[in-house]
Amino acid sequence: MKRPNETPPSQEIKAEGGSTIQNVIQAVIHMPAWAWISGIFVCSICGCLAVLSAAAIANSRSLVEFLPTSPAFIPETGGRSLIIVADFDNRSEGKYTGIDPAQYIFEQLQSQSMQDQLNLRVERLGQLVDDNTAASVGETYNATMIVWGWYDALTITPRITRIKQLKGIVSDQEGLRLSLADPSRVEFSVITDLPSQTNYLVLFSLGIDKFSNNQLDDALLYFNNALQVVSVNASVSTNPSEVYFYRGYIHGSRNEYEAAISDYDKAVGLNPALASAYNNRGIAYQQKGEFELALEDYNKAIELSPDDFLPYTNRGNLYEIYKGNYDKAISDFNRALELDPDNIIAYLGRAYGYFGRRDFESATADFDRVLELAAENDYFYRAHAYCGKSEYDKAIGELNTLIAQNPQDGYAYLLRGYSYTYLGRYDLAIADLQNAVVLNPYDHFSGYFNLANAYSEKGDFDLALEAYQKALQFNPYYPDLYVGLGYVYMGKAEFEKAIEHFDAAIELDPQYMFIASNNAGFVSTLTLDLEKAVAYLETARSISSNPLTLLNLGDAYLLSGNAENALTYQKEALAILEMEGVEKIKTAQGTWLYNYLPLNKNDQKTIQYYVRVPDIPGKRVFGHYDLSYSYALLGDFASADREFMIAYELDPVKSYSQYFAYKIHTIQNLLEMEQESQNWFESHREILEEN
Repeated sequence: MKRPNETPPSQEIKAEGGSTIQNVIQAVIHMPAWAWISGIFVCSICGCLAVLSAAAIANSRSLVEFLPTSPAFIPETGGRSLIIVADFDNRSEGKYTGIDPAQYIFEQLQSQSMQDQLNLRVERLGQLVDDNTAASVGETYNATMIVWGWYDALTITPRITRIKQLKGIVSDQEGLRLSLADPSRVEFSVITDLPSQTNYLVLFSLGIDKFSNNQLDDALLYFNNALQVVSVNASVSTNPSEVYFYRGYIHGSRNEYEAAISDYDKAVGLNPALASAYNNRGIAYQQKGEFELALEDYNKAIELSPDDFLPYTNRGNLYEIYKGNYDKAISDFNRALELDPDNIIAYLGRAYGYFGRRDFESATADFDRVLELAAENDYFYRAHAYCGKSEYDKAIGELNTLIAQNPQDGYAYLLRGYSYTYLGRYDLAIADLQNAVVLNPYDHFSGYFNLANAYSEKGDFDLALEAYQKALQFNPYYPDLYVGLGYVYMGKAEFEKAIEHFDAAIELDPQYMFIASNNAGFVSTLTLDLEKAVAYLETARSISSNPLTLLNLGDAYLLSGNAENALTYQKEALAILEMEGVEKIKTAQGTWLYNYLPLNKNDQKTIQYYVRVPDIPGKRVFGHYDLSYSYALLGDFASADREFMIAYELDPVKSYSQYFAYKIHTIQNLLEMEQESQNWFESHREILEEN
């Protein structure tokens, strides 16, 4: 049994079945629709002690058997709080001659409760409890907490075991959910002067009761009064770390991060082994954007409490969102799931980690597990899982319900705006994301980042650039941000800046080699630096057979005069685009933006125009037209005509005719070819220009 001033077991929240429960959630929504690869958003889970229902207590004899003797009083069934004061164990060997500490604490709690007119029962339990039985006894009586302890000839050592825990969810800067640690047991410093020190214990206990019932204003008042008692008489509590911890918890849950950090500083200063305080202070630092300090605190929490899943989950989210380190994130989520196999947030975080590593099969399995674990009314978790599975309409349905219930939930707007972006409903996306920025005062990065994505998808590159630059002020270490900026500069035909930002993404995280190389290769094709274009795109292809990359590589080879290689990659791209269920394949999703190819080496004007390809039918049009051009250069005119007519019929409103007419101009101007091929291109350009 631990003695006073030893490390309190800061994470002892038990659920039915004995599994340790903590809190967590994280969630950024950084999956730009312009990229097949996405950023991450993570969410959180809260743990709370399993509380037996009043109905179960009233109707089940087996529950009574948890008690050492027959029930001393009626369990709470009316919804009031119940504080139990159990006997204190007399370890004095007959030498203690003072008043009964348990009875005295009981009487003082009753007196203060009546004085403050609280809706509270205080009951005296004439039997001993200990670490192993306190929680089960409290649960059986449906109590909020149980006060117990021991005494010897010189000192009295009270303890409080909390039965009802708060769902301590806060939201981080990325629209993710984090959960504050909430210990189930509080250890007090040794009491040597029972009458004067009981006032502190009573005020703290009533604060805990209010805290456990989410009456945080009242809880804060009691905690402040307890600290006032300490300030008047320092002997009341030689270590009031517990009050600073819970007061910091309240400040943190209200986004009052400076105040929270100040209280957690005091808590760990008085008790350096309080793992929960390090975890919660880490969250506060993360909210403020001080990621290195947050990481240090999560590391310390893990060092002090290596079998608690909560700091592993929070650290995993930090690695995933702010560091872009998917391997470390997945490792932490794996450890969290070892400690708590049904941790929904660890599954959600790991799913996005797999997503970032392009392991879509593993990601889908984890998203499916999230849907299995989420209750029907867990709209936020379910929406995240549906987004991860590319079922955006279902995600929007969940979020519509959530927003109807709470129109001020900025993170619901954030996720719905992201979903609208992916569906190409840009005006709705922008409206939601603007709401998210206003409603989430501590969420500037994710709000501006996703708003920039929506503007970029819509083709409003000036507003996109402005939003990306605002996001950059809050997190300059997020690789997707630089990819987005590169994409915007592509749209603005500022190609050197585009390549500069793609290279910056690779420098931050080599795992961005694919998307950065793909886009840098496309830019090099536009500037007709075809040797460099082929090198970039071959690098991208070695990482992933993305249909966009394959078509870009086909263009680079085609304009280099190598129609055979172009044909190979175009066929490979089209095979993917014509697969059954291709709409759910991540590498085929998102809107493609194609700048017009230059008409000649000195043409800087034409490449400033672009065409958007938002859906699979349009992408198939590109594949078939590209194939027809390669066949024509190789002299296979029957195949060229076949592919041309397929593309032509797939585009009934001729959205892409002008683009491919200009592409023929480029091919004719840059390549030498047989007269028969020249004639084919001329006649088919006329067909396209008629539309």
